[in-house]
Amino acid sequence: LNLTSQMGRHHEVKFGGDYRGYKLRQFIISPAAISRLGANNVTDITQVPKADWVSNALPNNYGYDIYGNEADVDKFEDGVKVSQKPYEPVFAAFYVQDKIEYNDLIINAGLRFDYFDSKGRRFKDINAPIDQIVDANTNQLL
Repeated sequence: LNLTSQMGRHHEVKFGGDYRGYKLRQFIISPAAISRLGANNVTDITQVPKADWVSNALPNNYGYDIYGNEADVDKFEDGVKVSQKPYEPVFAAFYVQDKIEYNDLIINAGLRFDYFDSKGRRFKDINAPIDQIVDANTNQLL
């Protein structure tokens, strides 16, 4: 969205914004797990116990369950994470600009704000207070 308006003789004001959201999905499993399925004559991976499938296939997925079916929620069964919701990152921006014109002098002045939220995995903030980095009970890094 962008709007432009001539405000008097000397000012041309522009403002606008942008918003984009996405849904990211990924499904990766160990190739060795696939070869083991064929070697063991398994024709349906849902026949393999969940805990065995997760420990052997090592699924790295979001937006899918451990078997490759689309999933929109985090779900646990029998202590095993069987699905993870997709990441939905957001990109947004807003700007305002004034073009000031006096005789031979033209000044473009403006501000822009950009926003990004990955809504996914993040590194720990190493500048955070120590109580947010180290578990006080176990002295382990969080």
